[in-house]
Amino acid sequence: MFIINDTENYPVDILSFKGVRVNCNYSPDTGECTIHQINSEHTEQDIVDNYDTWKDEWKTAEENKVDHKASAKAKLMAGEPLTKEEADTIVL
Repeated sequence: MFIINDTENYPVDILSFKGVRVNCNYSPDTGECTIHQINSEHTEQDIVDNYDTWKDEWKTAEENKVDHKASAKAKLMAGEPLTKEEADTIVL
């Protein structure tokens, strides 16, 4: 068992983004995510060493989703074709 502290984001979102599956308890008030079990090939040390880097990658990916979504909406309203990335943001 170990703890990740993150008051900005839900750590499971970031870990899932990198293919890390865990059983944990998260307290948004304190930002503490207590990892009870790792259900993938990653190790505790791997997670601890890479969490901040993964968090930056996840944030960038989330920002890009917003950019693609806004671009897709503008193109749809203008009747223009979408890129694959823009089309992937559309929920039917």
